[in-house]
Amino acid sequence: MAPSNPIELLEQMSVEYDRLGEEFDRLMEEGDSNKEECRQLHARNRQATSDVWHNIMEYVYEVRETHQAEADAFMRDRHGMTWGAEPDYEGYSC
Repeated sequence: MAPSNPIELLEQMSVEYDRLGEEFDRLMEEGDSNKEECRQLHARNRQATSDVWHNIMEYVYEVRETHQAEADAFMRDRHGMTWGAEPDYEGYSC
């Protein structure tokens, strides 16, 4: 069942992003990067992580249109990013 609160959905997406990052760290520790199978696992994980992050960013901009304060607080507290942190850039950054 999908959450009714858009911030809850962002949190679920962020949990998946964290899980993929932890999986990548584990693969790096356990795997032999010279083996083709490990390289393929790393590549799939990197792509999945990138896809999830892209989805988070795409959705948070959508959420921000109607829940600006909540979206900004979520990105600041969960990902350490603030709106307009960089001059001449309208968006989230560290």
